[in-house]
Amino acid sequence: AVDDLGFTAFKCTGWFTRKDVDERKVVQESVDRISGFRDAVGPDIDILYDNSGLSSPRQAIQMMRAVEPYDLYFFEEPCQPDNLENLRLVREQSGVATPIATGERLYHRWDYRRLLENQLADIIQADVCHCFGISELRRIASSAETYDIRIAPHNPNGPVATAASVHVCAASPNFAILETIQSAPWHDRVQKEPLRFTNGYIELPTTPGLGVDLDEEVIASRP
Repeated sequence: AVDDLGFTAFKCTGWFTRKDVDERKVVQESVDRISGFRDAVGPDIDILYDNSGLSSPRQAIQMMRAVEPYDLYFFEEPCQPDNLENLRLVREQSGVATPIATGERLYHRWDYRRLLENQLADIIQADVCHCFGISELRRIASSAETYDIRIAPHNPNGPVATAASVHVCAASPNFAILETIQSAPWHDRVQKEPLRFTNGYIELPTTPGLGVDLDEEVIASRP
């Protein structure tokens, strides 16, 4: 269940992995899937939708309008993130209040400059592994703060990256939500003391460094 660890949010996508995707049906299939999720989890669980940049601006606009009734926490990468003019079209023409999130494929503060200056997203998703580490992630977060843009770090990563992200999030006033993936059971087994989840929150490590001590014997057992 989505709330086994107290989580109050989850991320999903409306795209399918099969090869014969009929793009004429993508909008309706997304609506069907998201409406099913909303029915299943009720109104108090946040749904984050990842479009993975797979839509044209026109299709993204249709999708955002179609799923607005389901109160998404954000709509991620509505179109290709490296084309800011397309993102501007989606932002200006969708006419919906659903927050737009993007940024996992940007790598440093200069990549974010035009995105932030033109306020083309409500939430940015810098990844500590993509943007050269903690210091740059913190600088990106600070830059976003000056535009009242929040951060939701991209983090389908292991425990070291998760711990690094947690520390930056704890130090960022504009932190919104942190992505994490358990990859059970190895995500916990490779840590001598796994990161602790309490009521949907990761407890801030208090031991030296990042607060993660890896078990090298466990890692060596899975070469």
